[in-house]
Amino acid sequence: MRALDCRAPGTHDDVHITAASDEELIARVQEHRDQYHDDITDDQIKELVASGAYDE
Repeated sequence: MRALDCRAPGTHDDVHITAASDEELIARVQEHRDQYHDDITDDQIKELVASGAYDE
């Protein structure tokens, strides 16, 4: 299981996103972005997952 945490005080409570693979995690982070962070690009999400995702 892969995971990524999003902390955005003032925007939403801390969010813990999980998925079976990095590819699935990217898709779930994109869904989260669409709700809360429309200024983040797909390339930035891929970079966030590459640098910040961890095994759970």
